[in-house]
Amino acid sequence: MRSPWLYQERDPNLEQVAIGAGAKAGNGLLLALLGDLMLVDSGASGADRLVFAGAILAVFSLAVVVIASRPEDVVIAYKG
Repeated sequence: MRSPWLYQERDPNLEQVAIGAGAKAGNGLLLALLGDLMLVDSGASGADRLVFAGAILAVFSLAVVVIASRPEDVVIAYKG
């Protein structure tokens, strides 16, 4: 049975998939933060900022779900 926790994962490939999913979520968080800072600086309304954050959340959440649901299809790039 697959463990939902990275520290309990015994399969090195699934461990890499979990790390990749976490990295993808981190990328989304960073993009949302930087985008929000740019929107604040440009004088965007709260509604515009909320729509932007929601779009980033949707895109990166979908990416994490796809990675987590199909770990056998994930290519670990640095391993060749």
